[in-house]
Amino acid sequence: MIAILCFKCERRRVALGRLLVSDLDLLLLDEPTNHLDVEAVGFLASYLSGATVRHRALIAITHDRWFLDEIATLTWEVDFWGKQRADYQ
Repeated sequence: MIAILCFKCERRRVALGRLLVSDLDLLLLDEPTNHLDVEAVGFLASYLSGATVRHRALIAITHDRWFLDEIATLTWEVDFWGKQRADYQ
């Protein structure tokens, strides 16, 4: 085990990195781009849309439209009254 001393933002990056290299069947990411800089958001988007994670199920809750467009193959919009499928182009 490695002890890591870092600021809050760096802890988030380390935790996210740990998840990305783990062998998980499902990734559930709630606002994964919060507190990340532009370079880190770009890396995360390219990693999640790459072939290395295509065998995983991914659910991302985000307000970052660019990020969503980069990673999503299917989009569900959930509102107060329920869910609806939305194939945004």
